[in-house]
Amino acid sequence: MSIKDLKDTFLIDRLINEAAKDKESASYLFYGDKRVDLLFYALEFSKLFLCENFKDNDYCGVCNVCKSVDNYSYPDIEIINKDEQGVKIDDVREIILNAIESPYKAKKKVYILNGVEKLRKESANALLKIIEEPPKNLYFILLSKSLNIIPTIKSRVMTFVIKPLDIEALEVEKEIYYFFDGNVKDIEMWKKKKHDLSCGQLSLKEIFRNIEVYYIYNELTELLMRVQAEKLFNDKKEFMSKPDFKIFKDYIKELLEIYEDTEDSFDVEKLKNNDDFALHLQAVNLYLKEIYLDIKIKYIQSIMMLGKNYKYYKSSEKIEVNQRVNDIFTKNKKDLKNFLDRLIFIKKNKIKNLKKIIEIKNSIDNNVNIRALISNFFMFYE
Repeated sequence: MSIKDLKDTFLIDRLINEAAKDKESASYLFYGDKRVDLLFYALEFSKLFLCENFKDNDYCGVCNVCKSVDNYSYPDIEIINKDEQGVKIDDVREIILNAIESPYKAKKKVYILNGVEKLRKESANALLKIIEEPPKNLYFILLSKSLNIIPTIKSRVMTFVIKPLDIEALEVEKEIYYFFDGNVKDIEMWKKKKHDLSCGQLSLKEIFRNIEVYYIYNELTELLMRVQAEKLFNDKKEFMSKPDFKIFKDYIKELLEIYEDTEDSFDVEKLKNNDDFALHLQAVNLYLKEIYLDIKIKYIQSIMMLGKNYKYYKSSEKIEVNQRVNDIFTKNKKDLKNFLDRLIFIKKNKIKNLKKIIEIKNSIDNNVNIRALISNFFMFYE
């Protein structure tokens, strides 16, 4: 999917015109709500000024740069805080330290900082110093789901407000739109593949297996980015010995066992029989892209089933739900919040204590006891 497929002509024209200026350095803020894949827009924008064959106001999509950006493996783009756990002062210090280095391959280096609305004062002040006067050939793209960010930062950047596309613009039925929570990227992928979105009854075991696989997939894609970076700058022996690489291999093997067959006849057997994934990162990336939509659909279906059936579960099954949710999400507050948001949306007109439920969900950010929070949430979720 190209940026020109997104139908927001005003936004597209602004991005293209800005990229065409070919500035020596610049800082931008991309703002949009949770339905907008801000990282997707940041990477598309990056391709506009990094593409080797840019012409007719568009990137080519097939050069080495465009392909590397799509695979999260382009050495001159660094994504900070992809998991939205917060940009730390050490992250900013490392950026400042590395910013003076010349780009590895391209004429420009790009830093994409996710979740800047959560920047603490110390980190924000450190970042402000470098985005005010970025070194030559350095671009900053700040991503935020809120415009309530530190004013001094907001005043130093060019802001792009990215609105989610509505049902009419996406040309889908409202059931499809709400199934994917208005996520443009997922909807466009579904329109090409038309996966079946209906599902039969699922056992609790199947429900939590699907949810677990979704988060294994997310962790694996983030590990892939780090592994690719390690491969660029370290020799193979050092790379293979890192703890991340062992986790990386284990996760790939687990997904390969579940998704042995893919629609496009991807050669899964060849990948399964090759233990040296360091030499096959491109194949791994293609495989992950191939199975993404199926994993996401099963994840959504499982949450829908859980939400609709929870009040009918036996006491022992409700205890199991609490325990499994705690096991999966205890170390990832962002994912827990998204998970609970979906559960609330499914039954928002039927929950007697909706206000209380939302208060409990929002308290995730206050360093509360996650196990107690999950227990309290489901106590009122009937």
